[in-house]
Amino acid sequence: MKIVVLSNPASGRGRAQHRLEVVRSLAGQQGVDLHIQFTERPGEAARTGELAPGSAGALARAAVESGADLVVAAGGDGTIGEVVHGLLGSSIPLGILPLGTGNDFVRTVGLPIDPEAALQVWTHGEDRRIDVVQGPHGCFLNVAGCGFDAEVALRVNQGYRWVSGTAAYLLAVLETLRKARPKRLHLVIDGQEHTFEMMLCALANARFYGGGMVIAPSASVEDGLMDLVVVGNVSRWEFLRALPRVFRGTHLQHPKVTYLQGRRVELTGPEPLPLLADGETIGMTPAVFEVLPRALALRVPRLT
Repeated sequence: MKIVVLSNPASGRGRAQHRLEVVRSLAGQQGVDLHIQFTERPGEAARTGELAPGSAGALARAAVESGADLVVAAGGDGTIGEVVHGLLGSSIPLGILPLGTGNDFVRTVGLPIDPEAALQVWTHGEDRRIDVVQGPHGCFLNVAGCGFDAEVALRVNQGYRWVSGTAAYLLAVLETLRKARPKRLHLVIDGQEHTFEMMLCALANARFYGGGMVIAPSASVEDGLMDLVVVGNVSRWEFLRALPRVFRGTHLQHPKVTYLQGRRVELTGPEPLPLLADGETIGMTPAVFEVLPRALALRVPRLT
């Protein structure tokens, strides 16, 4: 069994190296054939859609062509998305070693963060077909967003010296909120038109983002649909008061939150708005997102 591991050395604020070495050592003890490669140009595929040399997407595509049995994304949600970009169209499954700041996608699909447990999934797990969402430049597995949350992601990616994960996300929220104002957004969802004055719009394939926020409590990676959560025109104080509800997944009951579902979503507006996908900023509106049903094989724990 040939397992190719593609690692973003900057994942988890650069603290991923130790856990990767643990996996390497464990694999050696068990006689597992690991081929570890380090990626370059993080985020470029999400921004341009191109498999640039040295990127996670290009290395994943090369691994498929070289006869890999499994390609592992060792990094955060952004690295996972780039590896998926290189795997689409092949039958080679994706494995995951969560090494990022938030590690939100693995919460939805029940993958372990512990390196030893992750290795057991790669070697003894089973494959599950899941949905992928095609965006303006590339694809994503977890959550895309427009407006406020994209601005927050940009701040998180710029980095904080002493905090990471949920703490980094909350600090970025507070800093972004100081200048936030509602924006007009026009959505066409499977041909149906909607217009909002909104703070943010999340397009969710999976359930979590922002280091554990349950943005789309009912989202499934196997239903062929995106779950759209639109936060309308709320004051800064009202936004902060409602924020804890997102960690419990009860925010959909708020009167200024709209919940929709669809397979194809067009986003436009009178002014360009920032976009993110899987924690990476990917450009501005207008944009189109579309579900590719069951387009990827994901290696998950075997059911007993």
